[in-house]
Amino acid sequence: MDSAETNSGPFKLRGGAGLLGALVVFQVVAPAAGSLGAGLAANLVVVSYVGVMVMAMRAVASRRRTLCWCLILTVPILAGSVISQARESVPGVIVLVLAMPAVLLVIWSVFGYVLRGSTIDNERLFGAGAVFLLITHLWGGLYAVAELFQPGAISHGGSEDPVIAGDLIYFSVVTQTTLGYGDLAPTTALARSIASLQSVTGIFFMGVVVARIVGPIGSRRQETNR
Repeated sequence: MDSAETNSGPFKLRGGAGLLGALVVFQVVAPAAGSLGAGLAANLVVVSYVGVMVMAMRAVASRRRTLCWCLILTVPILAGSVISQARESVPGVIVLVLAMPAVLLVIWSVFGYVLRGSTIDNERLFGAGAVFLLITHLWGGLYAVAELFQPGAISHGGSEDPVIAGDLIYFSVVTQTTLGYGDLAPTTALARSIASLQSVTGIFFMGVVVARIVGPIGSRRQETNR
């Protein structure tokens, strides 16, 4: 029995490349959509995010319980998208907050598969890349929480223009990769604390992934040299 199997049933990641591809598309679409107008931007973000969730459900489909929870947790995302577009009083960043439970579930399932087993295959490599981007979505949800409680928690270099969901995802990526361009910046204590934690965990995640990939390679070389 593969070590990736648990008491709740075997889990085999399928479609890791599709999930990673959908996430890359979202990473491109979400930040760029802001220049297309509020209505079109919101629609593009929602469509691309639905694509991410569809590919996520395909990736975890081998475990029915996880798949069912993904379906259930996707409903609030769609509802929040509709409400934020229908009512101007509801900011679009609330979608990132509503997506956090679904994103966390997918991270838990996919990263658990990446860490288990004694071999490194393409699915585990694609899964590791997908988890890295999904973690930026999770932190983006935390920035959205900060923005909802304290509007202006993330600012456009002193501009009073409100941030959109794509801005928070972009800020999350540059923070996790420790780029820090400075075009977006945390302005409140809560937002700064979240950014500090994300930069540290991002480095830790990369260390874990590198160790996971290099470990089996080193073991095989030792066995070959014996």
